[in-house]
Amino acid sequence: MKRFYVLTLALLFTVSLFGCSEEVDDPPSAKHLATTAHDKMFDRPNEYADYRATFQTVVFDVERTDEQLIARAWADPESNRHVIRLFIDDVEADIAPDDYIKVEGRLMKPKKKGDSLIPQMHVEKWEKMSYFDAVSPIHDSIAVEQTLEQFGVTVQLQTLESSDSFHYVTLALRNDSATNVLIAPSNMTMTFDGEQTVSPLVENEIDDPLSEELLAPHEARTGTVLFPVSETSPTTIELNVFASSDDYDISFEPFTFSIDE
Repeated sequence: MKRFYVLTLALLFTVSLFGCSEEVDDPPSAKHLATTAHDKMFDRPNEYADYRATFQTVVFDVERTDEQLIARAWADPESNRHVIRLFIDDVEADIAPDDYIKVEGRLMKPKKKGDSLIPQMHVEKWEKMSYFDAVSPIHDSIAVEQTLEQFGVTVQLQTLESSDSFHYVTLALRNDSATNVLIAPSNMTMTFDGEQTVSPLVENEIDDPLSEELLAPHEARTGTVLFPVSETSPTTIELNVFASSDDYDISFEPFTFSIDE
């Protein structure tokens, strides 16, 4: 009887321990800062030490010690606000002022500067980004795959990708005619619901831009053209691609593509 009583107490104690361990909350280090809470963190950074976080930033200052690269960056690259100090354990990391980088890591105790507290992060992962990905990331993509042909010249609209500020149009061109053909981004237009017409933003640096150069016979190329978004919320987008040839006997009609949003 005594032995049974001792075993029962031991069993109850073990169950109690396991029960308590399941009810313990995650430690603060397991918490992740939501994107919607970024402003709150920059207002009260001392409350978010040990939180995990991800930021898209633009660097404005870099210094190197014997052990770390320390960068100061804007965590709101579109408005150049929300300063954060980034600590990267790779001294040779290829990071310089004006670089756009995405960083992931753990927030540290903020640095006091005068009456302000500056957030600090120990960066565990980072990657370079384009200006457009940092400031206005793509949130919608349509695989169009429409192809039009005239006089041996083929234009295929492959994809239409959209962010809050821009449309990215990917085109594939092929010239199977016997003469040079010009299909330049600067000669394209985009129309929203048959009303508002915009021109491409050809001076901006984007990944894989469509060339403005002549398309030689039997040459093919693929590239992206950047357009501003509509001032409204259109239901139909029309893309007009204009072409010209060295052969004056050839007169192209616009290559016109229609996409339903």
